[in-house]
Amino acid sequence: MQHLDFIDLHFHANPDLYVRKHHVTGASNEYKKLNGGVLFQNHLGYTGSLDTLGNVMDSLILNHVAGGINYKNVERILQSRSQEKPNKLLVIFPNITGRKHVSKLKRNISHEKWLDAAFVPEVLSQNGRLLQKTKDLIQFAKDQPIVLASGHASKEEIYLLAEECYKIGLNKLLVTQPSNPMTDILGEEMLLLSKNFDFLYFEQTALTYLLGYETWENFEFVVKNVEKLIYTSDLGQTTQISIPEWFELSQKWFSTMSLSPQRIKDITKNNPLNLIL
Repeated sequence: MQHLDFIDLHFHANPDLYVRKHHVTGASNEYKKLNGGVLFQNHLGYTGSLDTLGNVMDSLILNHVAGGINYKNVERILQSRSQEKPNKLLVIFPNITGRKHVSKLKRNISHEKWLDAAFVPEVLSQNGRLLQKTKDLIQFAKDQPIVLASGHASKEEIYLLAEECYKIGLNKLLVTQPSNPMTDILGEEMLLLSKNFDFLYFEQTALTYLLGYETWENFEFVVKNVEKLIYTSDLGQTTQISIPEWFELSQKWFSTMSLSPQRIKDITKNNPLNLIL
């Protein structure tokens, strides 16, 4: 992965819960043309696609349809996972949680069989406390080749996760899409969290800004100031821009922000690699 110019740790491809613009092979080819790497995320669970191009990484989202928050499910994936994978497995807490949020995305379900099964909510806390199964997974993660990510956790849950990881000595946790309305942690609060929990990485997706979920001011502040930032696309939807368009638009945004070449490299390559390798 070191030979690549950038790594996008958040892209959606077929087969998935929703119809996507590319199959995993087509998407990995598009990234390869840009000398980029990609980590696929799938609402149905594990993205164990073969990496024939040397630029693909895998992940597991713990939605109910994939077995939910259960460290034994993760253990089974690890046991069957190819030893040739270059990355630690990114294990993502649920992104189908039952919380009320009307997405601005227009998406089509890939198959009618998922209409019920894939939308059973899965949560990681109750009454202001992490569930025991959530704590068990965090404890499991400490000694396994995995990295945890927060999924669509609430703001309260982000703090609970951070405190639990700190308590047991887990040295990495990715806060995914913090500026999304379902989490609602903006730039200044990210800096405060970083000071209290220096093991936290934060994701900034292009999609959060493209959908109007955050202002340009917050987008620019986060990209410029959050130290352990990972810049991703969160694209692949049929109604959104293509991979080359995202790449070109990102360069324009970075230029408008007057980002240094080193900062661009940090948020698009170095930080993603530091998290996942």
